[in-house]
Amino acid sequence: MEREIVMVLAPHPDDAVIGCGGALIKQLKKNRQITVYYMTSGENGSSEISPNQLAVLREEEAKSGLASLGQISCVFLHLPDGDVQANSENIQRIAMLLRQERPCYLYFPHLLERHLDHRATAEIAQAAILRAESPQHIGVADSSWSPRFALAYEVGT
Repeated sequence: MEREIVMVLAPHPDDAVIGCGGALIKQLKKNRQITVYYMTSGENGSSEISPNQLAVLREEEAKSGLASLGQISCVFLHLPDGDVQANSENIQRIAMLLRQERPCYLYFPHLLERHLDHRATAEIAQAAILRAESPQHIGVADSSWSPRFALAYEVGT
């Protein structure tokens, strides 16, 4: 039997641990495979550190934070921090990831989060689910996929 897959969409490098870290620990205890997809590297979060330096630092902090929870992998999508857009390109990118990875569980920020990157990530997730499950989209009918559970988490609401 294959391990169930958990996918997390996190706008910034600290959001997965803060927003759904406890849920991820529970998922690990059930032997589920987890990957966090960070929409940005959080590069615009400081007026004292250059964006390039901060991106490296924040990515390392994210990896360290996830490692403190257990064996969780991560991917950085490098969208612009502070300007995540729920546009067709980003929705398509996440829909393709859903079809490729085939997660049973998808975590993403709640649509009513205060930060615009969080809300855009929620919009991307919801639209990507619809696109990934529809045989009319993306061109490959037999690869349609929808997570069994789509769960919104809160960070700063």
